[in-house]
Amino acid sequence: MSNEWIEISAKTVDDAITEGLVRLGTTTDKMDVEVLEKESSGFLGFIGKHDAKIRVRFKEVKESKPISMPQKKEVRQERPATVKAHTEAKSENKPVYFDIDDLVFDTVYTDQLSYTQGLSEKEKGNYDAGVRNYGKMLAACDGAITSTNQLKEELLKYQDIVLLNRNLASSELMEVSSCFIKDYNQQSQQVKIGYFSGSISHNENFELIKPALKKLLEAYPFIELHIVGHLDIPTDMKVYEQQIIVHDYVDWKTLPQLISQVDINLAPLVDSIFNRAKSEIKWLEAAMVKVPTIASDIGAFADMVIDGQTGLLAKENEWKEKLDSLIFSAELRQKLAENAYHFVLENCSLDNKDEMVTYFEKNKNNKS
Repeated sequence: MSNEWIEISAKTVDDAITEGLVRLGTTTDKMDVEVLEKESSGFLGFIGKHDAKIRVRFKEVKESKPISMPQKKEVRQERPATVKAHTEAKSENKPVYFDIDDLVFDTVYTDQLSYTQGLSEKEKGNYDAGVRNYGKMLAACDGAITSTNQLKEELLKYQDIVLLNRNLASSELMEVSSCFIKDYNQQSQQVKIGYFSGSISHNENFELIKPALKKLLEAYPFIELHIVGHLDIPTDMKVYEQQIIVHDYVDWKTLPQLISQVDINLAPLVDSIFNRAKSEIKWLEAAMVKVPTIASDIGAFADMVIDGQTGLLAKENEWKEKLDSLIFSAELRQKLAENAYHFVLENCSLDNKDEMVTYFEKNKNNKS
């Protein structure tokens, strides 16, 4: 059995550990974990925090030397940091809120993912155990904080108090992005399309846009497809490998520079309850560097993107049509990008108080 270290990036250290358990098909007591980089806490969990990075491997089993008499040793199991924090807060009579931005607290949602359906029985068991632990923690808290309307709607089935805290651009993200704003005075005959996949569960979303991309790559040799992050490149796309550039997963500080190098940002989501709960972060990040986005016409994208003004919204059969309109109009690309940039600056910065901030300001003197 190979025991090489595997690097994993995820939104939090806990998420990365859960993914590590799934990949190795093991349990926490049999896995070594090294935290390479913790996620940025940001301000009250706002966007701008960077992902956590860890590496994992199977624990090395050392051959024990025989001893004359076996000795019993008391084993003290360390509680997860989240459980410790919850216990300490409750002991001080402080309310505890569960901050979550995905439907990963009940297997009724995660069972719908094609990613989980492809896991072995052992991997699925480990994955589900992590999901159930999130659910237990959610139930133990006084309320929840989340980032989209759909997530709030679903969380209200489990919690009485759910506060909306939309993804916002932190001052740090704005500062980093400002160094890489796209220069539309620099024109090129080449058109670069970017797909920033993020986690390994996004393969099904790429399948949604694959037919349109294949037609475009076939018809227009001046198009480049840039894929960033964890994504299995489909075999039937290998014929276009001269036009496909694959980039490794990068942290949030490097991401704005990479996004600014493409001309069109893609944010496809297969229409499901799980995806309708996802946030509009991919549009926001691209807007910060003045790159236009084509996004699926569902969930938070439909809530936040003004179609034809701050981006383009595409239904399942509209991806090629929407891509064509941007590929052949640098003017439209710039217009959408400029509009989105100014919209985000005016409406999506930490200067804007949302439901969560208003609630906490109103109840700051209350204990619960």
